[in-house]
Amino acid sequence: MKLKIDLHCHTSFDLIEEKVCGRKGLIHPKELIDAAIAKKFDAISITHHGILFHNEPIERYAKSKGLLLIPGVESYIDQKHILLINFSSIKNIHRYEDLCRAKNDSGLIVAPHHSRSPSNFGCQHKQGQPQEVSRS
Repeated sequence: MKLKIDLHCHTSFDLIEEKVCGRKGLIHPKELIDAAIAKKFDAISITHHGILFHNEPIERYAKSKGLLLIPGVESYIDQKHILLINFSSIKNIHRYEDLCRAKNDSGLIVAPHHSRSPSNFGCQHKQGQPQEVSRS
C-alpha cells in the first residue's frame, strides 16, 4: 500500500516562517488541509519552526476530512534545521546528542535542508529551545 504524505508543511501560524523569514502568503492550516485533500494526500505534518504544532480544532478538522495530521516541528539543532516527526515530546531535544538518544522513540528525524544554516537559509534567528504550544 502506498501512502502520499508531506512531512514538511508551514502555515500562517508559523510566526518565524512568516515574520522573521519574510515568507508572505502562507495559508491557514484549514486551507492547507483542504489543499492536501484535493491533491489526495493521506497525511501531512505541519512543521513550524521551533513549535510542536498542536491545535485541537485543526486536528478535528483534519480528522473530519479523512486526513491524518502527524505532529511535527522544524527545530534548529547544532546549527542545522531538523524535522522531528511524531514525537510525543520535544522538551529534551536541544543538541545532536539528544537526537541520538531520542531516535529510539516512535519519532522520525529528517534533515530537510542538508546544507542550509541560518546564514544561507534566508532566515536569521537564534538557536533556541523547541517549545510545545497550542495556538487557536
